[in-house]
Amino acid sequence: MSENVLNCFVSSPFWRLRSLKVTELQLMWSDLHSQIHQERKELIDLINSADTAIYSIEKSLGEYKDRIPSEVVTEIETAVSSLRTAIGGENAEEIKSKLDAANKAVSKIGEHMSK
Repeated sequence: MSENVLNCFVSSPFWRLRSLKVTELQLMWSDLHSQIHQERKELIDLINSADTAIYSIEKSLGEYKDRIPSEVVTEIETAVSSLRTAIGGENAEEIKSKLDAANKAVSKIGEHMSK
């Protein structure tokens, strides 16, 4: 998370930071704040997408549950449960991975309906 700007503060010798002008330090701090804000916004957008997907998947599952094999139902329910857990952890990469898995699992509804 924003390692490049943060590392500049952490890894720089004190004398180097002292030699920077106040405006340069303020700009560095502002850049760090902007990066953190952008990353947080992206995470929130991803969580919202995952929540929307969960709602849609559960609605589809409720509609077609009696027409698809029970192992597919179990796979979809497990994928949704894993996605919910990932959302709680707020790890963007894990959420993306679990969201992809849930979408892949729910696509099996269409496969079985077209047979």
